[in-house]
Amino acid sequence: MGRKKRPVSEEDREMGNRVREARERLGITVTDLGYAFGGQASGRQQVQFWEKGTHFPPASDLAKLCRLLRVDGNYLLGLKPIAAETPRDISTTRDALIALAAAARESEREEPARKAQSKSRRPRLRPV
Repeated sequence: MGRKKRPVSEEDREMGNRVREARERLGITVTDLGYAFGGQASGRQQVQFWEKGTHFPPASDLAKLCRLLRVDGNYLLGLKPIAAETPRDISTTRDALIALAAAARESEREEPARKAQSKSRRPRLRPV
């Protein structure tokens, strides 16, 4: 017996559209935003859920999302229109997010090698 999915309300769908609009305005991909936000491949799926309106981050993560997308929380909640920014501001933010996402991807690739290396350095315990 699986859990019943709650229906997506119009307000949730609109908030998801605002997340998508803010991301597209910066010219970044769902994957880049996912890595910049969560530092993991699973971050991409989270962003997709937000854009569909099926899930939303907790308040602490919502603040981080607003900072990454350079939007006011009231905009995402539909209480305020988006503020106009210059193309220079947008390209600077996009470049910073892409760099953050690239660093997160690189870190994720290096993690298995680090774990393997640390395991090889551990002394082996022998049964007495």
